[in-house]
Amino acid sequence: MPSTYKTPNYGLNKWTGSDKPKMDDFNLDNEKLDAALGAHAANATLHLSEEEHGWLRAPMEYGSYSGNGTSPRQVTVGFKPKFLLVYAVGQPLIYYDWNYRTADLYSGVATENGASMGITLSDTGFSVENVEDSVIGVGPILNQTGKTYAWMALR
Repeated sequence: MPSTYKTPNYGLNKWTGSDKPKMDDFNLDNEKLDAALGAHAANATLHLSEEEHGWLRAPMEYGSYSGNGTSPRQVTVGFKPKFLLVYAVGQPLIYYDWNYRTADLYSGVATENGASMGITLSDTGFSVENVEDSVIGVGPILNQTGKTYAWMALR
């Protein structure tokens, strides 16, 4: 015999002292619970995928390094960035010298689809270079001794 009372949401048995439960009552309750939990778990609009969980864990890392003049210089962030921004702290993004008609690029950007001059993505981070290009008069300066560089990387 089913219970005298039922729960409001799923109609599960709510037993009193005078009720006489049967195995079928418990099995029916278990089937209702299984159906409700299964429908909930299968509802993709209520739950994040594994990929979406990854975005929330740490979608961005940032840091800095002190320029030491080596070229190229590897910077490890622990993953291959999907997007990267590097810039010299306290410097303009680009410095143009009117006397010598040259430009020093103190910043750079990289994505999975390509990168600005002087940056290369790797599986564990990125590398930066100082490039002196006398032909076009423009070159990235992304590891100059004595300068501090900040970076932001998106997973």
